[in-house]
This record gives sequence, C-alpha cells and structure tokens, in this order.
Amino acid sequence: MNLKELQVKSINTTMIIKVISSTSSSNLLSYLVNQEHKVLDAKGVIPNASIEEVKKEFRDREVLNNRAKKIVYNIIVAFPIDEDLSESLENQLLQEVVDEFSEGNDLWYAVKHPNSSTHKHFHIALSAIHWKTTKALKMKKYAWRAILLSRKLEEKYRLKQVASAPKLNHNQRKEDLKFAILHALSSSKNLDSFVEHMTHSGYKTIVGRGVSFVEIESGVKFKGSDVGREYNLRNIEKALANEQSLDKPPTHIDNLLDIGSSILDTALDLFPDSSTEFIPNVEDGLPKKKKKKPKFRLR
Repeated sequence: MNLKELQVKSINTTMIIKVISSTSSSNLLSYLVNQEHKVLDAKGVIPNASIEEVKKEFRDREVLNNRAKKIVYNIIVAFPIDEDLSESLENQLLQEVVDEFSEGNDLWYAVKHPNSSTHKHFHIALSAIHWKTTKALKMKKYAWRAILLSRKLEEKYRLKQVASAPKLNHNQRKEDLKFAILHALSSSKNLDSFVEHMTHSGYKTIVGRGVSFVEIESGVKFKGSDVGREYNLRNIEKALANEQSLDKPPTHIDNLLDIGSSILDTALDLFPDSSTEFIPNVEDGLPKKKKKKPKFRLR
C-alpha cells in the first residue's frame, strides 16, 4: 500500500459535520471560492451571482446588527472519499444540515470542493443575522448537535457508519490537528498562507522559536513537537520550501504525512485581522544558561 492509499484508508472513516463561527463573512466567502469549487445551492442570493454580489448581501445583513460578534458560520460536511454520493443525495444532506442550524434564517451559500484527495466535503456559509428580527442565531450546543446529526444522517441515508460517535479526547484532538496541518501544507506555498489555512481549520498558529497551535473552540494548545516529531517548525518550513503536497510526499522529511484516523476541515472563529500575525511562543522560552561550577584553588 502506497502512502496516499494509507492516508485515504486511515482518515476517512465516517461522516463529520463541524460548525465554525466567524467574524468576517468576506474572509470566509473568499476562502470558499479561492480554490476549485462548485456552487451547490444558495438562499437569499442567486447561486450564479458573482462572489462580490454574495459578499454584499452578507454585509447588508450584518449592518442590521452591529453588536453581534459572530456574524457568519462556516458549516463543513465531510464524507469518506469512497462514499458514493449522488447529486440528489448530496442536495438532501445539504438541506438537512441547513434545516438543523439555520433557525429559519434565509441567507446562506453552499460550496463544494470536489478535488480533495482525502475526503469529500462541502461548506455552507450561513449568515448569523435574521432579516426580520435582526437578532443573531443562538446556536446552542452546536458541536454536540453536529455529532448527533452526523449519526442520524448516516442511519437515515444508509451512509458508512462507525460503531460509536467520536469522542473529543486528547488523542482525538491530536489526530484532528495532524490532518489540519497536512491539509494546510497541501494548499500553502509559504508560512503566511499556511497560518491562514490553519485559521480556517480552527487553529490559531503561534510562531516563535518553535510552532504551537491553539484549538480556537476549546483553547487547548499543542506544540508541534507534542503532536509528533515530524510536525515541528523546521519540518513545516522545509515542506513549504519544497512546495510539497499530499500528492507529492516530502523527500527530505521522513513520515511527515503519517496522519491519524480523523479528519477536520473546520474551526470556531476566523481571525481576519491577525490570521497571519506571528506571535512569539513565550512558553518555549529562551535556553537556560548552565550555571558554572565554582573553581577551587589550593592555597
């Protein structure tokens, strides 16, 4: 089994739905269309409208409530790469997810990224502001609701299922982070771009003497080397310098693409103003100086 086959086998085991809140609809929409994509459907905007027209509709909605901190949600729906999804079934799943989270809101824009080598997925950009009430969506317990909805849809539409719902324990978080790093590397050509992609995958990247990742949803922090020795800053920079991707494994870094059993194409907040800001990792600290032993002289 080659490396790519191992990736597909190891990370695509179940349907996953993730809900990501954002403070910038413009950044989110740009992220969705600034790669090969297909518009699946939309409400409140014409599906074949230009992205600038779509952004304007979202901005006009946001003006109605300038106190809301979370003004748009990125809902990601991902499937195993070998899941057989007809266009009709895909549209049904899209509508089920919208019905669960939209709370009757009438402005959303759904985009599919068809060329992922590791998992099928689509995104729904959902405005968080109601047109009539001008109030923001409540989105209570959305992370747990997303897990329950995944299991419900697997059963209802006879999709591939796992024995039990995934638990977000410490090891699972590491596997999710591994995939996010590899996903970002496959789409980035430099460190700034890598940091931006990690933000859209739900991680704030802190670059100093080393590299750390903070899971935005929970605040849990990992050093790259804690995830695996292949994920330290030096190896990430080497991979970016060589413009490596999932289709072209690194030649100078052993096992960089040895990824785990979970996928994550998502996050909680986008940081539009600081997504590419490098922040020193104060936890790493400076190397401690060794104390010199006193020298004793015979008199």
